[in-house]
Amino acid sequence: MNHYGKFCIAALAVLLFGCANPVRMDRTAETVRFTRTSSGFEYVVGHDGGYPEDDKDAEKTRRKWMADYVTEVGLCKNGYKITKREVSRGKGMLGDVTGRIWYTGVCN
Repeated sequence: MNHYGKFCIAALAVLLFGCANPVRMDRTAETVRFTRTSSGFEYVVGHDGGYPEDDKDAEKTRRKWMADYVTEVGLCKNGYKITKREVSRGKGMLGDVTGRIWYTGVCN
């Protein structure tokens, strides 16, 4: 195999496997804000066609991202409870439904 062939295989491998953690990339793009409060945290995340606000799988993904943030900042060592969830809705540039979801979490 010549050098060009080896280069093409290496480039293809980078394209296919270069994004080792796509969930974290999505989380970073979708998360608007994570803020500590006196009793826990507030988490604000976007919703759109990729992560609809009323979709069970999308909600599961958002809850996972939230748990990752809580763990990363060392908050709520004994767990937490979501006490409030509010949704805002709007229209995106292409007419799709988009908006934000606010979660309020209280540490146990």
